[in-house]
Parts: sequence; C-alpha cells; structure tokens
Amino acid sequence: MPEAKLTTHHLYDSLIEAIDQAEEVYIVAAFAQKSGVALLVPAFRRALQRGAEIRLLIGDYLHITDPEALAQLLALDGLSVRFYRSGGRSFHPKAYLFRNAETGLSIVGSSNISNSALRSGIEWNVHLPQAVAPQILDDAIDAFMDLYLSESAEELNPVVLDAYRQEYAARQYVAEPEVEYDEGTVVVAPEILPHRVQEEALQALRETMEEGRTRALAVLATGLGKTYLSAFFAGDFTRVLFLAHQKELLLQAERSFQKVNPAWQTGFYIGSDRTVTETTEIVFASVQTLAQKRHLDRFATDQFDLIIVDEFHHAAATSYRKIIDHFTPRFLLGLTATPDRMDGADVYAICHHNVAFQMHFTAAIAEGFLTPFHYYGIHDTIDYSQIRRIGRTYDASQLEHRQLDREVADNIYHSWEKHRQTKTIGFCSSIKQAEYLAQVFRDKGTKAFALTGQTTNRAQYMQAFEQGEIEVLFTVDLFNEGVDIPKVDTLLFCRPTESVAIYTQQIGRGLRLAQDKSHCVIIDLIGNYRNVETKLKLLGTMKESFKRGETEPITPPPGCVIEFDTRALELIHRLRQPSQRKLRLIEQYEQIKYELGRRPSYVEIGEYAAVPQGYKQEWGSYVGFLKEHQELSDEEVKAYDANRELIEQVEKTIMNRSYKMVVLLAMLKRGEERWMEPITAEEVAPFFYDYLHAEKYRESKDAQTAELKGPFDSAKVERLLKKMPFPKMGKPFAFDGDVLSIEDQTSGWKLFNVIKDIIHFRMHIYFSN
Repeated sequence: MPEAKLTTHHLYDSLIEAIDQAEEVYIVAAFAQKSGVALLVPAFRRALQRGAEIRLLIGDYLHITDPEALAQLLALDGLSVRFYRSGGRSFHPKAYLFRNAETGLSIVGSSNISNSALRSGIEWNVHLPQAVAPQILDDAIDAFMDLYLSESAEELNPVVLDAYRQEYAARQYVAEPEVEYDEGTVVVAPEILPHRVQEEALQALRETMEEGRTRALAVLATGLGKTYLSAFFAGDFTRVLFLAHQKELLLQAERSFQKVNPAWQTGFYIGSDRTVTETTEIVFASVQTLAQKRHLDRFATDQFDLIIVDEFHHAAATSYRKIIDHFTPRFLLGLTATPDRMDGADVYAICHHNVAFQMHFTAAIAEGFLTPFHYYGIHDTIDYSQIRRIGRTYDASQLEHRQLDREVADNIYHSWEKHRQTKTIGFCSSIKQAEYLAQVFRDKGTKAFALTGQTTNRAQYMQAFEQGEIEVLFTVDLFNEGVDIPKVDTLLFCRPTESVAIYTQQIGRGLRLAQDKSHCVIIDLIGNYRNVETKLKLLGTMKESFKRGETEPITPPPGCVIEFDTRALELIHRLRQPSQRKLRLIEQYEQIKYELGRRPSYVEIGEYAAVPQGYKQEWGSYVGFLKEHQELSDEEVKAYDANRELIEQVEKTIMNRSYKMVVLLAMLKRGEERWMEPITAEEVAPFFYDYLHAEKYRESKDAQTAELKGPFDSAKVERLLKKMPFPKMGKPFAFDGDVLSIEDQTSGWKLFNVIKDIIHFRMHIYFSN
C-alpha cells in the first residue's frame, strides 16, 4: 500500500511521474514563472496526446506570474487554463492533484510553478495517495473546482493575456492590501402560496410550454420571489434539477421548496455533500461539482424532466453549458433578476431568447411589491477618459488616486447632505476609498463607518447601523447580495458603474418594503465612464426623444422621482453626440471581445451588446464596422466589398413577418456552393411550410393565413411566396415573377456564414417578441 510522505526538495520528478500516469490533472498555483512552465510542458503535451484532461488555475497575486509563462500554457492545444484575479485578496494555494481509474494522488505544499520551486529551492510538500486518504482527494478537487469556476477566474485567452501584460508591465511586484473574503447569505421571504405576479409568471411559463417551447427565461426583480416561483412551477414535473453556483443559494432554495411542498424528497449534490438517492425528486446541485465529468456521468441524460438554472449571470457560461448539454429535460427554466443583456447574455442564449415573463423593478414598484425611489443624478467631477482601462475595468491605482481627492469627496458629501434620509449605504470601488469617505463624513459631524472584508465584528456594526447609531456605511461589495436590511432608505453610489448586474443588485438593497419607509433615495454620480447610458436605460430614464437631445425623461413609476443636476444632464447630452456614440460602440465591442477572448460573431454582438443596432446605424452593418476597424481578414474584406449591398439589406430589411428570413434559410439550406443560385417558389414552398409549422410558436404567429392553414398545398404556398415575400426582398434581390435571384454578387464561405448569423439572430429577436 502506498504511503504518505513529505518532500523537501526536487518536486519535479514526482510531478512528471504523476502527470505521465494520470487521466485527470488539477493544478492550482499562486504564480507561475516561464522557467517552471517550461519544465512541465513536455509532460503536459504527452498527457494531452493520450487524452488526459488537464486544468490549471494560475493567480495574479502581487503580479508575480510572468505573462510569458501564461503564453506558453495558452499555446498548448487542449489545455484548460484559467487566470485567477485576486483583487487584493490573499491567494496562496499550491496543489497538484492527479486521478486515474485506479488511483489518485494529492500533493499540497509550498511549491509554485518555477524552476527553483520545482528543482532547487527549499520547499515542503506533502504527498497523499488516494488509498491513504480517499476523501482528501475528492475534497481537494471539489475545492479546486469552486475556485476554477468562480467569478474571479477568467478563461485564459489572448485578450485576457494582453490585458495582464499591460497590468504586469505597469504594476509588477507592487503589493496590494490583503482582503478577507466575506460569504453572504441570501434572505428570501417565506411565502407558501404564489402571489399575483408569481401567478402571472406561472401562467406565462405554462403557455410557453403549450406553444412547444422547451426553454424559457423568467426575469423577476429582487423581492418578487424567483425561487418560490420555480418551486411552484416544479409541481408540474416529477424529477427536477436545481442548479446554482453558491452553496448558500442551494440550501435556501431547498428550504423554499420544502415550504411549498413538504412531501418532496430532496437531496444535495454539493462537493462531498451528496445525498441523492433513487427516490430523490428534487436535486439541488452546485455547478462546480456537477460540471466535473466524473460526477456528470453518474446521471442519465434523461434523469430530469425539469432543469432550473438560478442566478446564471454569476457563473461561467461554459460550465453551465456542459451540464445543460448533457441532459435532455422536457423543459429548462432560467431565473435572473438582472435584465441587462450585457451581463446576462448567456441566459438569453441558453433559453433561446424566449423571455416568458419579465418584471423590471420599476414595474414591481408600480405593483406595490417594492418601495418607490427618488433618483438624483449628480455630476461626477472625475474625468474617466484620463484613467487607463485594463481589460474590463479601470486601472485600480489610477482610479483610486482620483477618488481620494478632497474636491471629489466634498461633492459626494454635499450631494448626500442635500438628499439623504436616515440609513445610507455608500458603494465604493476600493477599501481605501470607503475608509477615506467615512473619515471625510466623520470630519463633517456624520456618524459614518467603512464596513469591508477586513472589518472584524461586522455583526456589531450592522446592529449599530440598524439601530441608528451609525448613519452611513461605506462598503465595497458586502451589500451586492446576501444581506437584507429593509430599513435602508438611502443609496449613495460613489463609484463608476462597471457591471450593470451588480448595479441592479445594489439598487435592490434599498427597495425592500419596510414600516415607516415611504421611498428610497438613490444618489448616483454620473460621469463619462463606460456603462453610464446602459444603467440610465435600466432605470427607465431615457427614451427616444431624450436620446435625441431633449430634456424630458419618461414618466417614472408612481411615487418615484428622477432628477439630474444641470451638469449631469449636459454630460448625458454630450455622450449622446454622434462622435461620442461611435466611441461608446467601439468601447462596447472591445469589452465584449475581451469577455469572449476573440472577435464576437454577429449573433454574439446581438446577445451581449447593450445597443446592438448601433453598428448598422453608424457603419451600415456590423461587418462594415469590423472592416473599418481592421478586424477582418483579407478574404473577409474581399467578401464584404463584393457583397456589401446584400449584407446591409439582410441586416436592415423590415420584418413585419418572418417570411423573408425563411426564404433566405431555404436558400442557405442548399449549401455554401449553391446558396446564391436563383430559386423558384416551387423549390422554396415545402421548406417554407415545414419551417413555420415545425414549432407551435412559429405556427401561431406566422402560419395563420389561408395559404398556410391546413395540409400542405404547394400551389397555395407558391402563390403566397410570389405575392409576398419574393417581390419585397429589396435590392440586390430581383424577382421576375417566377424566379428569385441575387444580382451581381460574389459568393464565398465567409459570406455564407455571415448571412446565416444575421438570419438566425433576427429570427431569434422576431419570435421572442
């Protein structure tokens, strides 16, 4: 029997031996150096060639990791690498975990991935064979996957690597303050029977199933009871999988389900806590655990007839897709409180853009489920155009330097003093900013305190806040979710909005109903930072006339007030100028490209962009934008130049019905070589009829004419096609009364894929409406 042992030097030999034998490899290291990666690459390559699965998680802590080491890993095809963004929190794990069909090994200790750590330095590492401590390896892999699939871990790709190169060059070896991590809890009101909004949502979900849809998204504002809605809906099914990314969410969800139906047999599949049996009806599983192949393979593809995906905008989309693609449920339900498409794009895609029910928090206010708000947009004196961007965020040191300015702080204080009520939460970018503002407020006689992950006795300060002994709590992220203080009546935003999803959650902290609370005051700094337009759109403060430069916002919900000071309003109008709009669209593209790690497709820009139509409005088409910004290959440029009129027509043509796009799909069905050839109504008719009758939602929307009702009649469908849509296709299409053709166009596989992407996205949008 193998024995546990301690090695104090030369770990390299043990690692190579283990990699050469393993079917699964999991490595987490606080940092990696080029010298250390070079030692391991040959063994990685051998393992990948024989089909082993290798996952690496490398940290950015203190910016010690060498970008060239990451580049070496990225160059290995088949290697799964993620980059952990520590954000100042201590990140020191060093673990090497191996498993094959018969055995396993855990090596945990002090060695990072460097030549000295693996070959010559003094390092202590404990080797624990699975036979000696079976549970340790399972627990370690589960803990690894928690980190690997966390929000802080980015998939390593060229865009992420390039952003880190810039950060590394600017801030190499500059220590950041260590931050203790705080795990929140989610509080959900104990409702047993569905309230009116939940009843409406249930009806909408049942109707979408009757239409033949197999996936749907329900968007409910914080406070409306998404989890209870899913529990009520689960009553229509026999075997249910509830997926979430946090253990606390799963525990809370199980309690809610039990309140709805105490007779349900429930079980958990979370790390080593696995209580699922053959009689379990509702399984509550963490995506971190179930995404592992060895766990996923334990479930049959038809194990569940309903899958519920909770808070999906928090999780890595690839991990969810891996689970969802494994199963064939009768229905999949996505749940979110965040309607913003930039943050929740994957929810829309996975649910086939079918939003069965949506209630924005402004609608929830109008319905009396949340308290009204008084929103005050205050001009932010910081010029964000002068602050460097690193990937998705502003450079933390440059941003903090500007925020720790007395003029900026005084502007925040005077705005708060003018509009405040009794209990205020102030949202900050960093611990230093929170502490600085708390001190400024105290200097002016206000009882203020900075509550952060470093604060000890947080419960004591929370109690003092609730009892009125503290007037203002400044925080970084403790109140994004998981903390419920209904009596909070003032929200103070002292930071640029870099995530609209988080902004929505933070607003939700102030909208809970409470005794003697008439409304919540929102004091928001409006600056020239990214996402400012998107968040204003979220609040319902912008409409078409407002976008053209007029000063009239839309009417807010009953009891709500929306006001901007003069300088903030002037800034908004400047941002709406054509030159600024183009700049925003370019920035939006770069951010989506960073998220994906590659150039976004037409479908992806439509899914992720806050204003996807802006590209065709400003550049004629999305492909036109790509050409102008040198994002196309030479072959793609030739295809675009030769077919620009066709691309722009397909992208812009009016769609009162789906008929034009269905005709184009019929043409594409002939393949890349023949799709641009002339086509007759007789050839299109069978596909046209079958496509519109294939799904009930298509049939009910676009197959109700006399020509399409009843059994297929080719002559009738041909007459419809010749009347509409053939004559309405527009240039460069031509119709001579019998044949539809495309004039003076040059085909190519690049063009085929571009047209296909445009059609699929436009059809998604059309039928989702």
